[in-house]
Amino acid sequence: TDPARIYLGLNHRGAARSGLYRSTDSGLSWSVLSNFPEGDVQCVYVDAASTVYASITDNFDWSTEGGLYRSMDGGNSWTMINDHPRVVDLDIDPNDANRLLATGQAWYRPSSRDGELLLSEDGGTTWEIISTGVAHTFFNFGRFDTRRGQTELLAGTAGGGLWSARLQTETSATPLTGDFDGSGIVDFPDF
Repeated sequence: TDPARIYLGLNHRGAARSGLYRSTDSGLSWSVLSNFPEGDVQCVYVDAASTVYASITDNFDWSTEGGLYRSMDGGNSWTMINDHPRVVDLDIDPNDANRLLATGQAWYRPSSRDGELLLSEDGGTTWEIISTGVAHTFFNFGRFDTRRGQTELLAGTAGGGLWSARLQTETSATPLTGDFDGSGIVDFPDF
């Protein structure tokens, strides 16, 4: 990992030009990555191996199209790995670099996709929606939490509290089930 290399995503709200930018001199100068798809950038994540993930949407206010992209060469080329129109957050399991958690947000519901927690066990090749059955799906973030010796998922919502579930590593993920009861944290059955 090169500490002088920084990425910055902008959307059209408050920015002269939306897009993904890269600095190779610790932020002293910036250049737009013209090979990244046009749109409003929602999130940027750089993993320990310098793989860059970034998501875009066609319009910050009325998202209908977009996706999550990955670059394995420092931002020189990009591959779409998920087509959710509004991925607002991404996390990678610190114990397994192939396990990704993407947070897809419904924004005024103009698209056919709801808010979703999306789990990939194979580095983004395939994805499973694991938030089926969760009543409050306006997700703002999803995180892997490994502090207690097991992998748990945490998901925060806008006004619906913090959700928690344990991840069973010996079996594939199954959808979260249950309903938010208003207490702030809900523990779901293992999946």
